[in-house]
Amino acid sequence: MIDMEFFITGEPISTELGECRFIKVKEYGQLANYLRLIKMSKKEIIYVYSKEDVNRFGELDELVAELKKMTLYEISGTLPNFQEAYSTVFSKMFNGEEILDKLTPDNFDSIRELVLKMCCLKEEKISSNPEIQKANERSKRVKSQDVDSVDMADIISTVSTYTGYLYKDINDMTLFQLYMTYHRIAQFKQYDTSTLFATVSPEAGKNIVNWDKHIDLFEEEKHYISRDKFMNKTKGFSKGSK
Repeated sequence: MIDMEFFITGEPISTELGECRFIKVKEYGQLANYLRLIKMSKKEIIYVYSKEDVNRFGELDELVAELKKMTLYEISGTLPNFQEAYSTVFSKMFNGEEILDKLTPDNFDSIRELVLKMCCLKEEKISSNPEIQKANERSKRVKSQDVDSVDMADIISTVSTYTGYLYKDINDMTLFQLYMTYHRIAQFKQYDTSTLFATVSPEAGKNIVNWDKHIDLFEEEKHYISRDKFMNKTKGFSKGSK
């Protein structure tokens, strides 16, 4: 279990392989594509390579079959794009050391989990059931249409506007510090709005959330559907269709 209480300080984390430092905002642009690969689980990698738009004519069937036999540790050292991603990010966070040589099947998962947490990343939840996965993706698309998308520029400019920090100061923040500050600002503004409405509506006052409430950057998304819920929703579909 990783203790993230002091991640906000930005100090390096001691590991069995040496000190692991946080990625700074100014480094994110160079590492973003690599980080997207590192956060992919074995399930997601197999799912992506199996999708019809990627494997349209079955040319990747043999590769997918091999990937299913491998661990994520083995995949990270076999597929060139993943090997490059892990090498680049891990060496950056371990101060230039070629850390891949020190990774083993025993320590890979814990070191990777630490890196993901320090970069505010979490694996995409992939269902083993293709139909459930498609339902999850549809739900995710619908949810994204209901809210305005926020990119890194929006987050940085929000933090700058609200705190008064110069962009050069934000550049030296860690990704963890940036995201925590951004979400704290959002929670503070929500608190202000709620207390304002509470002055005219006693009912609104019941829903006030303290501005200093704990922020969980890794809270599970609400668009995922469980297998039981999916089966209940689709019960009788096959009987009713002719």
